[in-house]
Amino acid sequence: MKVLITGVSATGKSSVCKELKDIGYAAFDPDDDLGIAGWYDRKTGRPAEPMEGSGFDWVKKNKFVWHEEELETLLNKSSKPVFVCGVVDKQFKNIKPFDKVFFLHLAPTQLKYRLANRDTKDFGKEEDEKAGVMAWQPEFDKEMLSVGAIPIDSSGSAKETVEKILKTL
Repeated sequence: MKVLITGVSATGKSSVCKELKDIGYAAFDPDDDLGIAGWYDRKTGRPAEPMEGSGFDWVKKNKFVWHEEELETLLNKSSKPVFVCGVVDKQFKNIKPFDKVFFLHLAPTQLKYRLANRDTKDFGKEEDEKAGVMAWQPEFDKEMLSVGAIPIDSSGSAKETVEKILKTL
């Protein structure tokens, strides 16, 4: 089974990925396993390198997309479940390779808190980034629901979130 766990920034994708790995599942985070996805300039299509403190304007000028061949290879390596925990540009249009899709959701107050207090990643701490993510969440959630993705409340611990996901597989 090929499973995508997605969500806007700070909903817990990377923490869920780590928890899945810790309990023995094959789980990959495209932020860390860059062979399966990468940043590209929206206008030129050339690779783009994010820099610390680039801000939300940089994100709007670039896109993070699957490297489809590498993703397919990764997903087809095992007969056991494979989890990819991340988000790419136009996520709702990029779910084809997955058998099941979950999206992590937080109430706006929780999302704002997590963005301000992240300790695993810096994106979302700056005011423009925080505002961009907060504005993006309702649209993202609506798009994911429209393609049949399963919403998961990720307000608890990563362990609790993983338990909810595994019960639904």
